[in-house]
Amino acid sequence: VGGSRTAPTGCHASRWCRRSQQQQSGHTVHALTRVVESNVCESAAWVVGGSRTAPTGRRGSAAMLSRRIDTFALTIETRCILTPPFRSRYLTMSAEARIAELGIDLNQPSPPIANYVSTVRVGNLLFVSGHGPRRPGSSEMVIGKLGDNMSVEQGYEAARLVGIQVLASIKRDVGSLDEVKRCVKALGMVNCTADFGDQPAVVNGFSDLMVEVFGDEGKHARSAVGMASLPNGIAVEVELIVELK
Repeated sequence: VGGSRTAPTGCHASRWCRRSQQQQSGHTVHALTRVVESNVCESAAWVVGGSRTAPTGRRGSAAMLSRRIDTFALTIETRCILTPPFRSRYLTMSAEARIAELGIDLNQPSPPIANYVSTVRVGNLLFVSGHGPRRPGSSEMVIGKLGDNMSVEQGYEAARLVGIQVLASIKRDVGSLDEVKRCVKALGMVNCTADFGDQPAVVNGFSDLMVEVFGDEGKHARSAVGMASLPNGIAVEVELIVELK
């Protein structure tokens, strides 16, 4: 984690790492999660978020580490596990090529649900309206309230779905994601109870996707706030400002 490719003692990460290098997988966070969830960490000292904790082969430990990764803000996004040659290739890939590599379909952008438009361009800035978490291949949205009937992990995945919809609207209105110079500012709104405080971890699902697609240019200023409710009961809504080339 944080750039080291040394296999943790007592687990099969080294075997997975070699396989990953051979397959040239670009989705490092999901890849690392697969290592964690494989329950092979028997006596490993993992360095996550600055602390050294040793999970001991229990599913509970894997789940805890997975939650810690969600709050790690993806500083490992193309620096963990990947060999330097592939890392260089990945960092030079276009946004459209990364979308293809991730297998994400952007052909079904959500239409506005009221009297507004999905995007407005002013000069080189594109203002993207708030989008919701639409399920792939469906018009169904992810409904729920964090702190009540949804976990942080489920909220994270919902925020990632929001990101896919935002990217779909950008591509439809601009023509190509390669026209995006950088992400500037995001506002993430989480439908949650009054005592819920993990909004940043939820909205990371959106932010992580932007970094996966745009690299360093996907890193953005951001606010992540809790809301008593969101339109039609959706779990997460995010709006974004991007700079165009």
